[in-house]
Amino acid sequence: MLVKLYLKNSPKNIVVDDYVYEFITKDPYLRELNFEHHLREHSSGRAVFQKSWKQKDGTYSTTTIYLHKIIAEKFVPKDSDEENDLIMIKNGNALDCRVENLCWSNRATIQRNTKKTHNKTGYIGVYQSHKKFLARIYVDRKPIDLGRYETPEEAALAYNTKSIEMFGKTRNLNKITQEEVEAALKEKNEYA
Repeated sequence: MLVKLYLKNSPKNIVVDDYVYEFITKDPYLRELNFEHHLREHSSGRAVFQKSWKQKDGTYSTTTIYLHKIIAEKFVPKDSDEENDLIMIKNGNALDCRVENLCWSNRATIQRNTKKTHNKTGYIGVYQSHKKFLARIYVDRKPIDLGRYETPEEAALAYNTKSIEMFGKTRNLNKITQEEVEAALKEKNEYA
């Protein structure tokens, strides 16, 4: 059974398993913090408990606890791979904290499963190089150039093809079809 938890600063809900909810409400430390009633949506989109405590000397100390992290530490078995020290949310919904939706992972795998693009072309793994578009993928932090293309759509498709070949289908593939590539090439040729 699933339980919805509410956030103090957002109309969104968090989803947890019933046994996780029981842990949150019965654990002495979390009960003392009133953890369940002080969950907020962090700027990262994740559910977090964050509270500042006034110290005897007049300064403040802040306690920060990520919900997905305490759930994974308690309920998700960790393999022996030392690099898998981060928690990945499989479906990308940061407020879906069901145990089946969490797994231990490494930074590279998590990065491959995000949908963010931070470049001018709007496509993951595509960079403008003079009047051409370069497709590039990274493996173990080393760049692999996939070629230069006439359009960013061609380069995006090349990136997708290599990414699927190397890592399988991940969430950070470019949203592009062969038809869009052909249309972009046709348009470029018409104006050339």
